[in-house]
Amino acid sequence: TEDGGPHALFKRQDEGATWGFGDDAEEEEEEETSDVIEEARKLKESGELTEKQEQVLEKLEKKLLKISNIRDEIKKIKKKEDGGDELTAGQVNAIQRGEERIKKIEEDMVPMEENLSELLRQLKGISNPSKTKTSRGAKHSSDDDDFNSDEDEFYDRTKLKKKSSSNREQPQNIKTLQERKVVVEQELKALKEEMSRSDKGDALGDGQDEDSLDSYLHDMDKKQKATERTTKLRKIKELEAETVKIDKLVKILTPAISISAPLKATASAFKFKSSTVTAPRPPSSAAPVLSVDSSAKEAEKMKVQARAPAEAEEEKKAQEEINS
Repeated sequence: TEDGGPHALFKRQDEGATWGFGDDAEEEEEEETSDVIEEARKLKESGELTEKQEQVLEKLEKKLLKISNIRDEIKKIKKKEDGGDELTAGQVNAIQRGEERIKKIEEDMVPMEENLSELLRQLKGISNPSKTKTSRGAKHSSDDDDFNSDEDEFYDRTKLKKKSSSNREQPQNIKTLQERKVVVEQELKALKEEMSRSDKGDALGDGQDEDSLDSYLHDMDKKQKATERTTKLRKIKELEAETVKIDKLVKILTPAISISAPLKATASAFKFKSSTVTAPRPPSSAAPVLSVDSSAKEAEKMKVQARAPAEAEEEKKAQEEINS
């Protein structure tokens, strides 16, 4: 019916301002990329672009080609509707997926176009330019966005590598190594689980009936997933290698702790042993204690000697009395 069915949704969308569904919208989208890309194309033809600039332009051209191919497939499906054929639910879904893919590709192109524009300004020798946003960049950029050839990871990975290498060169100990290993193992687990889910999804998606747009999008998905899988496998190998490295470092640092600890214990034990041996030794001031008896005798002798003169005097007086 005219008001019902899945195809009615797209009839209503065509009546609105939804981008990508009319010839005017398609022409508008083409005009958005013409400024920077067309200028770069001319400079490439005249041999004025550097190798880096040509690489950026080439990647943009590939993305534009993908957008063009998806739009062509969408047109083919919509022509069936114009001819009076009602679109199936699968065809409607295919168009929706195609439009979503176009939007995603255009979002990915934003920083690439802005960087290409910056590279072209540098080529012309313009310093500190006020950056002119492309129409696509104006839609997706914010005030905090500030792309340039030095900061963008895609165009200058040396800075990123220096940062990561400087972080690895920080002093390590057993605790920090063990903490790092926990983080690495968590990343490994997450990557492997993600790959497992992706593989299951691919298996479930195989063997379904597809029209030309579905087939094209499916091929694009396959290529993208293959690239993502390769990236994940490379990351997994890097993390596994880092785990091995951490284990080696822990083994290197562990003996230094296990050897130094017994030495400290031995030293303290020796100190304790020495104190127990020397403790019973009496101090020099305690020596007279060992000659208590002799001291008493000596005191008695001194008393006797003190009494002797008196006794002698008394004996003398007694003798004088006897003689008288």
